[in-house]
Amino acid sequence: MGAKKILVVEDDSASQYLMELVIKEMGFAYTAALVGEKAVELMRTEKFDLILMDLRLPRMSGYEATKIIREEIDKDIPIFAVTAHTAQAVSLKCYDLGMNEFIPKPIDVDKLKELMFKYLEMRRTSS
Repeated sequence: MGAKKILVVEDDSASQYLMELVIKEMGFAYTAALVGEKAVELMRTEKFDLILMDLRLPRMSGYEATKIIREEIDKDIPIFAVTAHTAQAVSLKCYDLGMNEFIPKPIDVDKLKELMFKYLEMRRTSS
């Protein structure tokens, strides 16, 4: 699959560290954004293959960042919501905004890897 670029939008350092380990172990390039505004800025200037988006971020939430990315930058990039908030209403809001998957914390690393490979493969074959 080559060196895919994954954008992780996460303000928690422990979660960032875990994501970085998983992504690099998979052979992918890792880029982090601590806030939603930075994620939007990075999406405007760089090409990524998948986004892991925390929902609760300072200033601009993951919901707001996703809305901007979907409406103004890239309607097709896979975006996974990653959050400790597992209420059904939260997951429904994520899907309504166009997020592709909902990953609850604590993260099931095997499930995350499986979903990432699935979406990256789908994106590769549809390009």
